Amino acid sequence: MSAEHRRVLSENPAQVYEHPLFTYVNDQRTLCVNGRTVHITRRESEVMHALSNVPNVAVSYQDFFRLVNGSDFVTDSDKQNFKTLIYRLRNIFLDLNLDPELIRTVHGLGYMLVDEKRHVDEIRHVAMTKLRLLLL
Repeated sequence: MSAEHRRVLSENPAQVYEHPLFTYVNDQRTLCVNGRTVHITRRESEVMHALSNVPNVAVSYQDFFRLVNGSDFVTDSDKQNFKTLIYRLRNIFLDLNLDPELIRTVHGLGYMLVDEKRHVDEIRHVAMTKLRLLLL
């Protein structure tokens, strides 16, 4: 995640995120689809907040814990907890008849919320470009 994306995430938190398929309301910790509202836990909300503020950009474990805890130190337990939260959010998406792959794994980088306004191939290209840049 670039410094600009980190700044957007920390300084300009969106309270309501309008995805083409759902609405996420941060302060109420809710996901809304076709009039159906689901409340999510505080930790799930922290993940949705991080992902929805920078859609189509991979959020790493380190970026997430820097935002939530103010620390760059990430333990294996922290990573596992983050993976569990992603798993739970994907299951909530399934319950709402949404594609769980809207939260996409970007191998070697983290996770990103796919905003369907962009073509999937373009998103893959951006992810691969970032991966190549990291490997340089």
